[in-house]
Amino acid sequence: MSRHRIIKSPNGDGPANFLIGRRSAARLRVHLPARLVLLGGDRPCSLCDISQTGARVLCEAGVAEGDEGILQCTELDVFCTVTRVDKADIGLRFEEEVSMEIVEKLRRENDFFPIDRRSPLRQFAKAWVDGSIK
Repeated sequence: MSRHRIIKSPNGDGPANFLIGRRSAARLRVHLPARLVLLGGDRPCSLCDISQTGARVLCEAGVAEGDEGILQCTELDVFCTVTRVDKADIGLRFEEEVSMEIVEKLRRENDFFPIDRRSPLRQFAKAWVDGSIK
């Protein structure tokens, strides 16, 4: 039995790729460029999934558990705390919940994000998976 279940979009128009596991809120898988603004400087990153209460990003080195900052991605501009660091895989908890409207907008934006602009993000993700980013 899977630990995840898929739920329908709040507006009732069908599945929206929400995943619920051990988290307190449904999360959506995306693949969008983002920026993590920390005291030590800005870090370009790739937003991998997002919920109303947190997100997972792939980010270059220089991020530590407990760091606080701002996650920015198009309409998203939210204070967050780094809760988990596994090499370039970073877990974030938001200081305040993000509206479901913003989460769904990011998912729609992901669906229409130009393929040619995804290439550098995919290369970064592939390098992380291959272990060439430490």
